[in-house]
Amino acid sequence: MLMQRATAAWTVAQRDRLPPDGNKYEVLDGALLVTPSPTLRHQFIARALWLLLEPYVEEHALGIVFALDTDVIDGDRNEVVPDTVVYPFTRETAPESWATAPRPILVAEIRSVSTWRNDVGPKRTFYESIAVPDYWIVDGDARVVTVVRGGHVDRRVTDVLRWHPTGASRPLEIDVQHLLR
Repeated sequence: MLMQRATAAWTVAQRDRLPPDGNKYEVLDGALLVTPSPTLRHQFIARALWLLLEPYVEEHALGIVFALDTDVIDGDRNEVVPDTVVYPFTRETAPESWATAPRPILVAEIRSVSTWRNDVGPKRTFYESIAVPDYWIVDGDARVVTVVRGGHVDRRVTDVLRWHPTGASRPLEIDVQHLLR
């Protein structure tokens, strides 16, 4: 008879001590999530999204856009690394660390074979629990962006994605098919 052995919950500090090996390590509710480095297509989509968001965020003084290798931290048992994130601070008003950063105003995850279960499951739950206003699940294969907003029904967008955060005078419009070409 096989006996399941309980494992201790991971902490952010433990994750930070792992040696760099090309994988992406995240801690979510004490579970260690390990994914390989992003594919080229994944990187192209993240870059294209950053290039579309950056001038809009700057024009409306919403904060700053980061793509890949940026942390979202909540406590000592939750640290995720979204593909693209918009934080409501500037270089001049930046916090001292990711641990003290304010809640992001937008998080986007680019769905892949190795990440999709986390993107639509525990990461979605985490972003909702910390009240991220907008969460996008970008699916390059299906050529669709799923928009998740707390208290609203998910929207699957295949044509024009409109983002109109608080403080912006007009919405940003993104041609989904062009983004995911």
